[in-house]
Amino acid sequence: MSVRRRRERGQLLPLVALRWAMVRSPRSRDGLLLLAGLVPALCAATVVAGLLVDRDNLVFDIQILAPSVFLGFAALTVLGPIATGTGSELFPADQLVAYPITPRTQFRVSLLLAPLNLAWIIQLVVLSGVTAILTGPTPLVLPALLATYSYIVLVTAIGQALAWLVEGLRQTRRGRHALWATAAAIFVAALLAAETVGPSQILDHAPTLYLVLSIFEIAAGSYSVFFADLALMAVLTPAVVWLGVRACDWTVRRVGDSGAQPESRALLRREPRRDALSELLAVDRASVWRSAPLRRGGFVVALMPSAITAFASLDWSSLVLLPALVAAGAGLLFGVNVFCLDSSGALWLASLPHPPRLAFVAKTLVLGEFCAVSVALAVLAGALSADRRPTPTEVAALTGSAVVCVLTVVTMCMRVSMARPHRAELRTRRDAPAPPGTMVVYSARLALSTTLVAIAFSLLALVPWWWVPVLFAVPLSVRCVLGLFDAGRRWDDDRLRAVVTATVAAG
Repeated sequence: MSVRRRRERGQLLPLVALRWAMVRSPRSRDGLLLLAGLVPALCAATVVAGLLVDRDNLVFDIQILAPSVFLGFAALTVLGPIATGTGSELFPADQLVAYPITPRTQFRVSLLLAPLNLAWIIQLVVLSGVTAILTGPTPLVLPALLATYSYIVLVTAIGQALAWLVEGLRQTRRGRHALWATAAAIFVAALLAAETVGPSQILDHAPTLYLVLSIFEIAAGSYSVFFADLALMAVLTPAVVWLGVRACDWTVRRVGDSGAQPESRALLRREPRRDALSELLAVDRASVWRSAPLRRGGFVVALMPSAITAFASLDWSSLVLLPALVAAGAGLLFGVNVFCLDSSGALWLASLPHPPRLAFVAKTLVLGEFCAVSVALAVLAGALSADRRPTPTEVAALTGSAVVCVLTVVTMCMRVSMARPHRAELRTRRDAPAPPGTMVVYSARLALSTTLVAIAFSLLALVPWWWVPVLFAVPLSVRCVLGLFDAGRRWDDDRLRAVVTATVAAG
């Protein structure tokens, strides 16, 4: 075995061990270990629940929805890495530039970090339960789960391979134009297909229908289709991984045109704002817009849920749950470490002669604006595509869910940003506001809090009195506002501000 082969095989585990050693907080380590053990436990519990559920009432609906559920997992798993530039990094690229990290290792790291995503974990649990319901209470659920998990591994590898390919194409002007043209063509084709054929007909002929039929064959005791599908996925998965390594190698060696772009450009000097708060708001908004990962992530968070809800034509009871998911995703974009928007300029901004509380207020307003706009776009798209007019109670429940979820996310994010600041440049497209494991913990906390709120409002949408959701929303909103005031008072502490400012500015 050559020295180069031994070096490639020995890179992944030391990198993972080094990242784990950098998690200094015992609470963070315990949280990550708890989350790692909780995912298999949730899958097992969902499988048991699917085996024990009353199949006479659910199996027919699950049979109809199962191909769409599997297709939805594929769509989110493929589009997510493409939108975020192949996902998060185990280490920032500039920290490993002096070390011979091979493309094979980089692709394996992207595959390893792909499951560190709350949306991926939730879909894994959902697919486990759907598979159990389709097979029924029989030991044959084990080979059915094997087929489902093989599909999950294959789709995840496809998503990472395509993301690396797209990342390489983005490095040149011609490649970016080709990608935009392809995306526009796919969007127009999807609209035409939805208008002419219909979303239901498209979903009925989804490729994932064959996987569902294979699960049905397993439940019936026939293994011919199962072994054929399993053999196909066993062949495709290594091939996709090999292609992904080649795409990663091509991307990291590709010379982009960033060096041909001018380092500076002439800009008109903007008019001064009327007060210090307006100036800080302008700086924070510009920081969000000029950051490549935040700009791209903002478009994804604002537009992708809107497109999905418009295409899926959700009913009003499901729309009440939508603000929880959108608000949590918007908060994860930069809200969990909101002071990193200042980056290396944090020391300069802290030296300006304005009240310290204004910096906190500006960050809160910018985060609240982003979360509110994202939720409003998704709710508006879902409302326009709904098949009936809502009742007053449903409107009140949807409005209350949106307001409380946004306030909950903003309050939690401001508290977390002060308690656990991180150094994050947010320059390259793969940058994240916090380390990968920390982002998973934050996403679980945000999603759990907002989902519980949305479930409560979805239940209140069934009552006949419209004022009940409003009465329920008022104390929750007041509680969040009081939490923001308390966080603002904590920000007045000079020692806390010094720690946060020094961390986001210099690490």
